[in-house]
Amino acid sequence: MVWRRLPRSLVAAAVFLTSATLFAVSQPAAAAEPTWFDLSATDSWPQGLAAGPDGMTWVANRFASEIERISPDGSQAPIALGSGADPYDIVQGPDGAMWFTEHDVGRIGRLTTGGELSEFPLRALSTPTGITVGPDGALWFAQRGVSAIGRVTLAGEITEWPTITPRAAPLSITAGADGAMWFTLTAANAIGRITVDGTMSEFPLPASAEAPQSITLGPDGALWFAARAANTIVRMTADGALTTYPVPTAGAGVSGITVGLDGALWFTESAANAVGRISTEGQIDEIPLGAGAVPTGIATGPDGAIWFSASGINRVGRIDLSEPPPGDETAPFVTIVSPREGSILTVGEGMIADYFCADEPGGSGVSTCHGPVADGAIVPNGLGSHTFTVTGTDGAGNVGTATNGYVVFKDIRGPITSQAVFATGRVIPIILELGPRPQGPIFANRYPVVRAVDCATHEPTGSDVAADVKSDLSNDGRLLIHWRVGSGWGGTCRSLVVRLGLSGWSDADAVFTLRFA
Repeated sequence: MVWRRLPRSLVAAAVFLTSATLFAVSQPAAAAEPTWFDLSATDSWPQGLAAGPDGMTWVANRFASEIERISPDGSQAPIALGSGADPYDIVQGPDGAMWFTEHDVGRIGRLTTGGELSEFPLRALSTPTGITVGPDGALWFAQRGVSAIGRVTLAGEITEWPTITPRAAPLSITAGADGAMWFTLTAANAIGRITVDGTMSEFPLPASAEAPQSITLGPDGALWFAARAANTIVRMTADGALTTYPVPTAGAGVSGITVGLDGALWFTESAANAVGRISTEGQIDEIPLGAGAVPTGIATGPDGAIWFSASGINRVGRIDLSEPPPGDETAPFVTIVSPREGSILTVGEGMIADYFCADEPGGSGVSTCHGPVADGAIVPNGLGSHTFTVTGTDGAGNVGTATNGYVVFKDIRGPITSQAVFATGRVIPIILELGPRPQGPIFANRYPVVRAVDCATHEPTGSDVAADVKSDLSNDGRLLIHWRVGSGWGGTCRSLVVRLGLSGWSDADAVFTLRFA
């Protein structure tokens, strides 16, 4: 059948566990000593942080009952809340305002950069904690006290859903790559998932991922969370598969977690008084902060630095990622998941771009990662052949690229569009509508070819051989291909690889992969 990129979705499966026992521990790459900012209010107990639209980092100061704003040079501009508000977590909303949870009084707060405050009350004893932006443009939050997930629109309309497991104490929440919301269930020792229409599921965790705290979407499209009791950082795919990475310092008290612009995950160690960094390959570094720091929240600031709250010493810290380590000469790794090489589309079809860049362990970190469209946007889908190139640069100026080709037809017809398995030794018609008849030879030199491929991965398992085809191109741009398949292909998969020689169609392959009985 024709290979097409499908929407990201959750595949229901049991939780599988792998343990990453081999990892390197080294001094942090590209991380200088933290810069410290003493908070203006005494005994503030800072918790959540977020980048603001005004170039400042916004901090939820729990005991001071205020939102503090800190610029990269350390200047501060606090906004007082009502007594006992206890702001816990904060995020920038899609409306440009800052949204936050008020833990003790059970409210969701909203602040504009001009200091205009709105508050939306929740039911009694809700004790909201984590908050984030959902794919539907609403704010989603965890309600630890009533064991529920809540949603508030920009207009203040609130909906909530109880967790499947009662008294599960949801703590942190993030949007996943599959369009659903994922959250930690600290008392149930599980990870929860809820779709935007309220369908909920839960994934129990093993002992090696016990007591999940903060959770975030990683640069690799997986979920990453801090497992406090297990003293591990955990990577979880959408189908529930886990990889655990032990933190070198025993009993570190891992808590907050965020993604840095260097392509790594950064986390706090409240009991070890340290900030940790883990690459997507599992290399862990630790940065000691000094006795009594008790770091909790952590976020990437508007300046690209890592900001964290140090509740125990009434400070906020900042780690600059701008200085690359010496000797970095390795380009970033660029991966294009979609469009896949040889993908076939029809005009207007909404294939989603899916790509990422990652630096090597100990490198200077990813600085930029750009494709023809943003990751998550629809790929260009006009008639003809296309090349999709993604370029990544790291902090040392090294450049890495990857390119996949795909072809967009006006229409595709024939049994390949509806039939999954084909008989051997037959002729298969493929009808491709090209639109206005282009000029040039039908096929590029040495095309089309046939290659044997793995039925699961579509990776080649043999060399290309000339395909047995007959073709006809009509004046109205209708290309008819008759492909005679081998009689001995039963139980295998074969790809017909077509590259047209026609003007505007010769830059990429179109790959038709079929299974034979």
